[in-house]
Amino acid sequence: MRKFFKLKTEALDWVVLAGLVMISALCNAEEGHCAWLNEATASGVLNGSVTLTLESAPDDQTICTFTNSKTAKDYSALRIMVQPLKDVNNSIVSHKSLCTSTPTALKAIGNEAVSCSADVGYSRGEQVIGRVRDRLFIVAISSTMAHDPLMARPALKEKAKLIAEQVSGALF
Repeated sequence: MRKFFKLKTEALDWVVLAGLVMISALCNAEEGHCAWLNEATASGVLNGSVTLTLESAPDDQTICTFTNSKTAKDYSALRIMVQPLKDVNNSIVSHKSLCTSTPTALKAIGNEAVSCSADVGYSRGEQVIGRVRDRLFIVAISSTMAHDPLMARPALKEKAKLIAEQVSGALF
């Protein structure tokens, strides 16, 4: 009889443990996280603390935006978009219109990856557009801080490339 109660107690311990794990997972899911990059890495890229905004759109599209705000006008942002492709053959061509400079081909970052400027208003930016299998990814880094040497165009270009390498690696 004692053995029977011991087995029941052990089973109850496992049920309680499983319940705690599930509650913990639900609490973490509500906080939200970017599947392609963590906040610590984004903080390093944007040179300061970041806030994460997650967007989901139809067709399994995911958008993670990390923002480092210095003031209302001075900020830097890192945006990662991943979406499934319907037509793999024309995937990059249709998205090159997002470039504000001539795209430059990049090697060893997914398939057909290109790097180009992505300037909008007084914000200057760099982006990498690429594909891994049947998924398109766009990594864009922008900044309104014109006098910050850490966010100059060459630095933005290098940072976009490094994050694109990480995203494309995660998609493989």
